[in-house]
Amino acid sequence: MNPGWLDAIAALAAGFAFAGLVTSGFEGLTGRRCGLAALRTGDGRALAHVPLLVLAAPLLIVRTAFVAEPGYRPNLVGIAVLTAIAGGWSLASGRLVLDIAGLAGAA
Repeated sequence: MNPGWLDAIAALAAGFAFAGLVTSGFEGLTGRRCGLAALRTGDGRALAHVPLLVLAAPLLIVRTAFVAEPGYRPNLVGIAVLTAIAGGWSLASGRLVLDIAGLAGAA
């Protein structure tokens, strides 16, 4: 297997794992569910939630795609598109997490 693929798989897994860590940490500390509703307040708190939501986005996208309202019939194309977006976002954030971890380990 090509080493580039192994790096991509590691970055994808690290991105989803870090998104889960951030989401669980937020929910554990605040007792509220992490989601986009935090942006609806329209004040300074909404701006403070943006970095949190950027890091937690892969998990939030997948959770939104797969947890539907009762009686809702899932759209398979929509789920596939959301999963691809979450995967790309996770790959990018995972690469960032691994690069920062590498820099911290080298220092």
